[in-house]
Amino acid sequence: MSPEYITEGNFSVKSDVYSFGVLILEIMSGKRNQGNQNLVTDAWKLWEEQSILKLLDEAADSTVFATELLRCTHVGLLCVQGSPDDRPSMSSVFMMLSSDNLVLPAPKKPFTWRSIGGFPPDHHLYESDIISVDELTLTGIEGR
Repeated sequence: MSPEYITEGNFSVKSDVYSFGVLILEIMSGKRNQGNQNLVTDAWKLWEEQSILKLLDEAADSTVFATELLRCTHVGLLCVQGSPDDRPSMSSVFMMLSSDNLVLPAPKKPFTWRSIGGFPPDHHLYESDIISVDELTLTGIEGR
């Protein structure tokens, strides 16, 4: 889920872009994001260290497709930017993925739980945790 939805309950057109970016990173790494941003955080750290090829799934032949794999990962990181204004539109994402000639902007540090003072990565949600900001109560009706 996008940071603006998690922190404020707001959904935007760029929320889908964020989710698509996570999907790209999952495909590139062959790993699932665990909801607490481990995959996004790991990808960013490797990007900063200029070791992003370490993120890639071992089944991917990075020697043959290195340029394409790096481009996809770069686009994934652009999609998971913390601010919706920093994320590209889906039409821009399509252009970035389908054209080798476009120069991609450098990604900024993506959203992390720690950046909002939220749950730490190893935190598990319990019934006592507040996980909503809108004070909404849902009641289920069960038949006899």
